[in-house]
Amino acid sequence: MIQYPRTSPSRRCSTDTAIGATARTARLLGVLAALLTAGFFTDPSGAYPIESLGLSLALAGVGAVLTGWLLAERDRRVEALAALGSPAILAALGLALWAAARWSFMEVRAAGREWVIGLAWMGVAAATGAFMGTAARRIEAREPGSATPFALFRRVLALAALASGALALYQHFVGYPRALVAFRAENPGPVTDIQTQSLMHALTLGRVGGRLGDPNLFAAQLAVLAVFCLSLLRRGEPRAWRWLGTAGYAATIVSLLLTGSTGGILAFGFASVIGLAFAAGGGLGRMRGGGRVMAMVATGAALAALTGTAWGDQGTPPGWLHRLATLTTIRERFYYWEIALRVWAGHPWIGAGPGGFNLLYMTLKPPLAHESQYAHSWLFETGSELGAAGVGLILLFWGALAWRLWRTRRPILGRPAAVAEDSPPPSQSARSDGSSDLEAAWLLGALAVLAFNGLYQFIFQWREFLILTGLLAGGACGLTSPARPASARNIAGRCAGGLGLAMSGSALVLALIMTPPWHLAQRDRWLGRDLMDAGDWAQAAEAFARAARWEPDDPALLVAEAGARDRGGNPARAWILLQRAAGLNPRSASIPAAQASWLERQGHPREAIDKISESIDRYPSNVEYRITRARLLLATGQPAEARRDLVYIERQIGPYVVWEYQRQPYNDLRRRAGLPPVTYPPR
Repeated sequence: MIQYPRTSPSRRCSTDTAIGATARTARLLGVLAALLTAGFFTDPSGAYPIESLGLSLALAGVGAVLTGWLLAERDRRVEALAALGSPAILAALGLALWAAARWSFMEVRAAGREWVIGLAWMGVAAATGAFMGTAARRIEAREPGSATPFALFRRVLALAALASGALALYQHFVGYPRALVAFRAENPGPVTDIQTQSLMHALTLGRVGGRLGDPNLFAAQLAVLAVFCLSLLRRGEPRAWRWLGTAGYAATIVSLLLTGSTGGILAFGFASVIGLAFAAGGGLGRMRGGGRVMAMVATGAALAALTGTAWGDQGTPPGWLHRLATLTTIRERFYYWEIALRVWAGHPWIGAGPGGFNLLYMTLKPPLAHESQYAHSWLFETGSELGAAGVGLILLFWGALAWRLWRTRRPILGRPAAVAEDSPPPSQSARSDGSSDLEAAWLLGALAVLAFNGLYQFIFQWREFLILTGLLAGGACGLTSPARPASARNIAGRCAGGLGLAMSGSALVLALIMTPPWHLAQRDRWLGRDLMDAGDWAQAAEAFARAARWEPDDPALLVAEAGARDRGGNPARAWILLQRAAGLNPRSASIPAAQASWLERQGHPREAIDKISESIDRYPSNVEYRITRARLLLATGQPAEARRDLVYIERQIGPYVVWEYQRQPYNDLRRRAGLPPVTYPPR
């Protein structure tokens, strides 16, 4: 009889202790990853000062810790490289590196820098998520029934949904009304400054934007958080967490209504269908007594908020209800997509480069289309800026994730997961009940919401959503990759894992090189704007100059510094800066407009007309440029030419563009040109 060696009690105790310590560390990293994810939306990449720089570095630190732990032993290394070599991760990393390569050869790189940085961090987040998913699967195999890193990840984000709801209520009922009162106290008379008028109008509408500041982006964030709230309603979750999931879901409903985002409501509906289907598949958590009361109260609160928001504004429907009844937002999408296709047709294989849509949009924009920097679709944005090569990579990314979602259908529907004949014993792989697949399903469900919303929104231009996408995709790949993959025994599998490791390292280096200068430039840019508002022209000019030293190829920083120098009594220096800015971006329409403003202040109206005409040639449908030229033409005794610009606004664009903010100045200009004032109401 063969005698097998026995493990001594002391050896077993030390092994169990090590396993427990590893599990606790991995779970802590799961909580940390969730806090970082919430942090990116609390202090977004454009925030001032630069907290999000620290968040990015912390994300890189989490990835470095996981990398070191997983690559330390051969068994863990095989699992990690299998996850990192999955098609979705390779496609995400390839998209990031292709965008960086295409951006390096652009004439004007400033417009696409943030897009490239965001894609690089998406690659870093994907690798981090893949390593975390691998660690989570190992913990689940060794400690069945314990809380995995991604279970804690979901719970923390459900708590973030409650925090987002509280923020939305504060903004709508306290923050915005208080700011509006302050603005009106500072400007008791008629406000002629268009920026102040625009801000006051936004505050009057009361559409909440969270910390991101944009209602549509905030709505997309809420839709993703709703999925994680619904994930807590499955059977097996502790009762307290089921209650929290119900309350969080109600909070997302209230917050979403306050955003007034049509696209956000569509995404939220999609998220609700996915989340409720997933939760019902494994059996909804059975609530008794207080749990049932909690669900009823949360639902009632959401309905009360809906009714109060719809009809509480002195008997008139608010902005969001009006937006739901209009097709304007749909019409705008067709404009954006048509322009994106035209840009793509000009550069079919490699695209116009990151930021290229923004550079070419002003020339191709139809008169009735609104202003936009983005194509409002990840598909059209990628095609116009990265060409067929980029579209192929991003379709591979989403296609691979859709395939993984299909493969997890058994545990989603509450059926036992299929177990392969050559699967290793539970001590070496995930349990056979499909719990890893089930955990991955919630991540893939949130990704499906992002993909759906991104088809008609512009969320994938924002680093916060790119990092979230990478982390969720990597986690899903790590959770569902085989623990002892057959690919590890062939050359192709080993090469895929090694390629993924090399590409993720390259993305990390790229992100770490590009991110700090960009954040430091942003800090000085916002500081300069604050100083300009305070009237400290000298300090503002120095702040813009520091920002330009961090990003010497950004013409907008030179234009801002020129404005501060001009107001500070140094117009000669301002003109030099404007000339340098024009050399950095020959396609710009705003730089000649700034030069026209400088020339007008220096008493050269005819030269100013020539410069503003350059702006109009590059941006024919810009109302501000047309009005500026009409005013200059009237000042130089050319009323007939001025009337042509005003008639163009009436016939091609429509006075609704200027009616909302500049009604009286616009009518005064029309009277001076010999035209009747506009009398019909605003749109």
